[in-house]
Amino acid sequence: MAAKQCLLCKEDKSIANYISVKSKLLNGVMPICRKCIANTIAEAKESELWNTVDKLCQLADVPFIPEEFERIYKTNGTDAFGAYCYIFRDKPYDTLDWKMYNEVYLRIQEEGRVEDALPEVKADRENKLRSKWGAEYEISDLEYLENLYQGIVATSGVVGSLNEDQVLKICKISLIIEEKIRAGVDFSKDLKGYDDLCKLAGVTT
Repeated sequence: MAAKQCLLCKEDKSIANYISVKSKLLNGVMPICRKCIANTIAEAKESELWNTVDKLCQLADVPFIPEEFERIYKTNGTDAFGAYCYIFRDKPYDTLDWKMYNEVYLRIQEEGRVEDALPEVKADRENKLRSKWGAEYEISDLEYLENLYQGIVATSGVVGSLNEDQVLKICKISLIIEEKIRAGVDFSKDLKGYDDLCKLAGVTT
């Protein structure tokens, strides 16, 4: 059986160790073996995983569709890329190439909306926020609370469980004030409580 040298590990391996692709430039197989591709995906930081897969898709000339890859990744783990390429070699998808979808991916990435294209990731984040802040909030309120919390933690040197609890309450009072401002309701008592708690927690502007 013919052997092919992997671009990464430099080992000569049979063609069975490589993922078949439709790219004519690659003569129908990836230049990186299955094991190295799996390792590349496994070693990618969470924040870089989708960019890593996108580059592999470019090499294979298959579209990178985040929600589709996520579905396969959940089942196949780091070996998902082979199954993903197999799907897009199939007849209904054989006219789709990487370039067609890359502009869409870059746009949602630039707008910070990658999570919106990944339903399970988005749902997981929402569940974590509700666990932290409470089930009674709308998603927009949860985002407000979390962004404010992260901003305070990043600038005020929050230390210890008590201090963290104080900051959580500061965020919740801030949301109450925002809601009363929008409703045109007096919020002076809430503002005093907010200021007092900020001083107690050591949170300053």
